[in-house]
Amino acid sequence: MERDLSIPDEEVRFDVSSAYDGLRLDLFLKRRLPWRSRNFIQSVIRTGRIRVNGEHIKAGRRVFDGDVVTIELEPVDPATIKHADIPITFLYEDEHIAVVDKQPGLLVHPVSAQLYNTLINALHYEYRVRRGESDVAIQLGHRLDRDTSGVLLISKDRGVRRSVQGLFEKQRAEKAYLSIVHGRVERDRGTIDQPLLSDYRETGGFRTTVDPAGSPSRTEYEVLERFPHHTYVRLVPKTGRTHQLRVHMLHLGHPMLCDHEYGRETAIRAHGSETILLERQALHSCQLGFEHPVTGEPMVVESGPPPDMAAVLEALRSGRELVAPPDAEEGGHRHARVV
Repeated sequence: MERDLSIPDEEVRFDVSSAYDGLRLDLFLKRRLPWRSRNFIQSVIRTGRIRVNGEHIKAGRRVFDGDVVTIELEPVDPATIKHADIPITFLYEDEHIAVVDKQPGLLVHPVSAQLYNTLINALHYEYRVRRGESDVAIQLGHRLDRDTSGVLLISKDRGVRRSVQGLFEKQRAEKAYLSIVHGRVERDRGTIDQPLLSDYRETGGFRTTVDPAGSPSRTEYEVLERFPHHTYVRLVPKTGRTHQLRVHMLHLGHPMLCDHEYGRETAIRAHGSETILLERQALHSCQLGFEHPVTGEPMVVESGPPPDMAAVLEALRSGRELVAPPDAEEGGHRHARVV
């Protein structure tokens, strides 16, 4: 029976592998939960909510290959579980796979920092509760960042999981994205071929940079529409590095609009209006091409620009100036005219 992610977990489990053999418990958990400080982990150990093979042990006790570490989770207020309220737009579905149009601002999978109210939780609720299909085996074929919207492939059948994952691991899936970037991209099309290096930061999240020591990374781009101070582009990643498209466009000198991590501002609105048009990176997965894992049929699933990016494009096409609200400005960029 598959684990039901529509129901809150009571504990989190970690199996100790040979790579962690002999490590102190607190250091082991720090490796598995890098966004948590060692002091925080030690404080949780003292509460008695962490066990090794069912026994309470101290932070300095060592763990060994084959041990099982469990963390008892604090009770969850049912009112905070919003799985039923998360809308899911299906672009394609059969008995083996589904393709959804992910909304921006939605985490795709639970992590220790957020165990509930993610896309996978909502999908479990859709199938197990609404449809009563208790044996469905939902698994993501790939990932999209929380603030990236668009096409996402999901396996529904244990028998096709490896085939679906293999599409992306072996780069047999063709992905394309839409983005709005700062500045006028002069060349109609081109290739960004720069190695990328990603590190997890103590403050949480990955930070990716162009670095000769990084992994080979390549992105193709095509200009779809130019505006006085921005450009609407189509991006095709030829490798799958963390934050690849965002960092490659930054390296090209054209950061994405409203990219909180690599961009110039965190939100934009039309000059003279208080309505926020966009407050997440302007990046949308618009197309996914792949062979069906069972039939072998070539498939192409598409999704047009989402409402927030469409609103920005409409404003640009009408010649309206777009600016960053005062509380959304970063790095001294007071006027952020939109792509």
